[in-house]
Amino acid sequence: DMMLSVAHGIPWHNQVTRKGAIFYIAGEGVAGLRKRLHAWHTHYELEPTGPFFIIPQAVVLNKPDAMDDLIETITSRAGDLTVQAIVFDTLARCFLGNENEPGPMGEAIESMDKIKRRFDCSVVAVHHTGKSVDKGLRGHSSLIGALDSSLQVDKEENFITLRMDKQKDDEEIGEQWFSLNKIEFTASPLGDVESSLVLERSSRESSGRSKLKPAERRVYDALVRAIDKSGKISADFSWKWVSEDEWREVAFSSSISTGGIESQRRAFRRNADKLLERGMVAKDENRVWSVEMAKMTPDRPDSTGQK
Repeated sequence: DMMLSVAHGIPWHNQVTRKGAIFYIAGEGVAGLRKRLHAWHTHYELEPTGPFFIIPQAVVLNKPDAMDDLIETITSRAGDLTVQAIVFDTLARCFLGNENEPGPMGEAIESMDKIKRRFDCSVVAVHHTGKSVDKGLRGHSSLIGALDSSLQVDKEENFITLRMDKQKDDEEIGEQWFSLNKIEFTASPLGDVESSLVLERSSRESSGRSKLKPAERRVYDALVRAIDKSGKISADFSWKWVSEDEWREVAFSSSISTGGIESQRRAFRRNADKLLERGMVAKDENRVWSVEMAKMTPDRPDSTGQK
């Protein structure tokens, strides 16, 4: 939806776009992508003439020869057009090796940087979280460190939420909701009626964790990772907790502020206090825990810190 808006030079849900060529590397779901393209153009009453180029197979980021071939293909197909974005969907399908190891992930990041420099464009990597969304992106931590922006997409009933997990050197956008609307179309005059989904902005709001501001979310997610890494259970607590120092250490490693150490400390304290006020986090002396995670502990209904 976003990339097609750029290719056609139309606003993306009231956000201004710069028209240009899009190269979409579809490592998976090629058949479904065809239907989505038809539905999108039908919905916006546009001819499919925008410079939206699909490469219907994975291109391995860890192979220099494959990257050279990709650059040659893009240069040839784009011609005089300005390339605005190149999308790898998904990163896992365009990756060779263990994504948890720094070496292979570093090679993939370098390839994406090379393409970005060559075409002066955005490089978008579609990637998945692990089984626990709270723990963030799968793979080595160098990936999140290399990103300028990280947008997380979640589905709830017939709605999609878009929220910003990270934004480097620019203003962070707030959470946005979209409804999934069914569009029917015929791909050819004598073809059968088919259908797919398109996005429309929604005024729906969420509650709980999904209403957190981006900075609050990063500090909360740092607590989840700290508990996963070094959470403890003591005699008087049946749920996992960590010390505030352990929480702060993980938060600092997540780059919660672009400033120095004092800026990091202030950002942590400010957002940690907001999480405590919201009731998302509870504290007892130097022990802190996620209320949501503690509620999932059997036989412990009250996890808010109340005695």
